[in-house]
Parts: sequence; structure tokens; C-alpha cells
Amino acid sequence: IFKHFLKSIKVLLPILLGALVGFLALVVQIKFGLEKCPLVVITLFAGFIVGGIPSLYSKVRGHESIKGFIGFIIALAFMVGTCFLVSKINFTSDDLLFNMNFGLFMYLVLAGFVISSALVMPGISGSMMLMVMGLYMAVLSIIKDNVFHFTNFSNAILVMIPLFIGVIVGFFLISFIMGKLLKKHEVGTYFVIVGLVIGSLGTIYYLNFEEIASTYNVIHIILSVTLFIVGFISTFLLDCYFKKKNVEVKESEVINETR
Repeated sequence: IFKHFLKSIKVLLPILLGALVGFLALVVQIKFGLEKCPLVVITLFAGFIVGGIPSLYSKVRGHESIKGFIGFIIALAFMVGTCFLVSKINFTSDDLLFNMNFGLFMYLVLAGFVISSALVMPGISGSMMLMVMGLYMAVLSIIKDNVFHFTNFSNAILVMIPLFIGVIVGFFLISFIMGKLLKKHEVGTYFVIVGLVIGSLGTIYYLNFEEIASTYNVIHIILSVTLFIVGFISTFLLDCYFKKKNVEVKESEVINETR
């Protein structure tokens, strides 16, 4: 982005706009779903993520090694371990709006950093990472009830500022680190990412166990299974489509070079 600013913005801007519009368009529905039927919404998220695992594993297939397996286990254990570290952390919107202090400000910066990591690292869900940090519902509530309706708007903006700071700093820093890792240790890096992805799935169900147990019924189970399949197929087909497009682009470049 520093060497080719305009070209980079041309690529990044529609992606960022799509992410922003998608988030704002679905924030009300997702908040409602997580309050009324968390099993259904979380399982839909899980389907989206699991649908990307075959693509991730294709990066390491045929290059399995002890080092890669160790990296996978460490990443998996790290994500599972977060269950015990953060299981008691669950912020409300009032906590963020009216009890802001330096420690909470820095925690929100860290959350923004984690979100940016999820944007850069393939297969990692920013929504799930916010759930793990106990912030997801609180942030959704603030956007829906305060930002959209201009209620305690200044307080809501003060909550958003550290998140954005973390996202911006993390995006550039993690992009730089991931670029180096993928150049020098591509296979090992993807083993670690697969471990993080699989571990995050178990973590999110564990952290929301009480909400799920108190709201689920047979209809929710049927919907969850159905939407898991829908989410899996959607991500899998998107991945296949973009792989095909990448092949076509590379073939076109080779043809042009030959000419």
C-alpha cells in the first residue's frame, strides 16, 4: 500500500465497503438470533468456517511433518485454553458505555488487533474471536441501539475508537508478519492456522453453552444442521469459484507473456 497506494486502495476499498455494508445490514438480525436461538446462529458461523478448512488443508497436503503437526497441536491447545482464561469475561453494553477506563480501553484496542488478525489470517473468524473475548454481543448492542439510534452516541463512539485503532495497527502489522511467514514457512504457518480454526469452533460452543442450553429445542437443532450445511457449501463453492478464477488469470498472464 505504501509502494502502490492507488492500486492498493482500488483493490482494498470494495472489500472494506462490502464488509462494512454487510455488517451494518445484518447487525440487527444477528443480535436477535444470538438472543433467541444462539445454537442456530453459532452453527451457521461454524458452517462457514468449516467450509474453508478443505482449502486450508490443501496448502499442507503432501507436506505433513512432525513440526507441522506440533504447530497444529500448539495452536489447537492455545484456542482451547482460552476457554479457561476468558470463560468468565462477558461484557455488557453498559460496561463499555459507562465504565470506560484505561484497562478497558487497551482491552478494546487488543480486540481490534484480534479482529484485524482474523481479517488477514485465512479461515479465522473475527466474529468468533470477539465472542471468545466476551465483547461480541456488547459491540452488536452498541451499534444497534446507540450508533443507529444516536443514543449515548458520544459514548458509543468512544467505544468504537479503540477498536478501530487496534484494527488499523493490527492490519498493517499482521499483514507484514504473515507475509514474512508465508514466504519462509508457508506449510508450517498453514498448519498453525488450521489448528486455530478448529480450536475456535470448540471454544465458541463452550463459551456459549449456558445460552444454548437454556434456549435450544428440536426446531433449533434441525435449523442448525440445515444452516451448517448451507454455510459449509457456500464457503466451499466460493473457494472453488475463486480458485478457478485465479487459474484463469494465471493462464491469461502466461498467454500474454508468450505473445
